[in-house]
Amino acid sequence: MFGWALRYRPGGAETCTGSWDWVTKAGVARCYTGHVPTTRPRHAVTETGAVADALEALRAEPGGGNVSVSELVVIGARTLTAQKRAQRDADDALLTALAESVLSGGPALADPQAADQVRFTGWARSA
Repeated sequence: MFGWALRYRPGGAETCTGSWDWVTKAGVARCYTGHVPTTRPRHAVTETGAVADALEALRAEPGGGNVSVSELVVIGARTLTAQKRAQRDADDALLTALAESVLSGGPALADPQAADQVRFTGWARSA
């Protein structure tokens, strides 16, 4: 066995009334409902620190008090996706420009004399 099992416990003083419990080697995880309405991941957010500050600022705005957490997650995920794509596009543009410069024999990116000196004498840091 995997070290856990699902067991039905009828109601009682020390148990949840008619609940399914996960029985583990360490004991019972009480009141876990075996029948949940979705197979999707669920999330809990505690409004502390930066989360509380951001939500207070939003709720202070007109119409900001009725924004759902799922709407905030969607907006935040889309914003972060756009930022990451913009950063990736900027990185790709820099790499493309560097590759074109190297392939076209454009301006030297390093001093050839300094490169020869390092090749023959080794790398040394100056203080």
